[in-house]
Amino acid sequence: MNRTDAFAAWGPDLPDDEFGPAWTQWAKPVLFASISEAAPPIALQEEHLSGLESEIRSRDKSVAIVVDLPGPQAARIGLACARMGLRPVPLFNGSSGPEELIVTGELIETLRAGGIQLQSQPLSNNAAPAFLLDSRRMSQDVKPSPGKFDNRWLTFPQDFPSANLLIARGISTVIVIQPKTGQPAEDLAHVLRRWQDAGMSIQTAVSESTAAEPIEVKRPARFRRLWYGVLALMGLMSNSAGGFGGVIPHHSSG
Repeated sequence: MNRTDAFAAWGPDLPDDEFGPAWTQWAKPVLFASISEAAPPIALQEEHLSGLESEIRSRDKSVAIVVDLPGPQAARIGLACARMGLRPVPLFNGSSGPEELIVTGELIETLRAGGIQLQSQPLSNNAAPAFLLDSRRMSQDVKPSPGKFDNRWLTFPQDFPSANLLIARGISTVIVIQPKTGQPAEDLAHVLRRWQDAGMSIQTAVSESTAAEPIEVKRPARFRRLWYGVLALMGLMSNSAGGFGGVIPHHSSG
């Protein structure tokens, strides 16, 4: 499977409906550009939404999912969502490169292998969405230094559909699958708090094997400030091909 076919499987070009654009219009193509057609396919570990399956099925199309787990696992959970009839929407927005801070190789291969699965997984055009994020996107474990490829990234409200669009399509609840209990990641909180303020119910689950619990998303720092995006992007490297990623320059001498 080449990069074009893989992206077409994860983010097919679906028609708009009476409420607006299809969820797939939010899919990010950045990592798909790094797919190598020559690489041998990998065997994917199958994930199951064991703790959330009854909740999702009981709500039918009124629940959306946000998966904020380490990239390869998030992509596999997206495939599990597809098996339940949800539309996985990859929002991975950091590119790949040599000596990268956030290692993307396994995620890229998972997207490629997952594309093959999705080609044979028919989904309704009005399937509820499952938005996929990489919880490592701003990992504190990586050490930026000159010569490294800095592909850290953030997610912003414009990376997601508005609360009005979600509600118009009958979605009233959002379940966030995240690595630990408590408040969601700060950048994601800027999205979720907007949805919550519009009357949507936000729930969180620690991994795919636990039940979801309601949460009150706290107001994040600089919420709805016009200059939030500018400050948030400071220190990150934008990529000319889209998304984030670039070599950290060496300090000039003399």
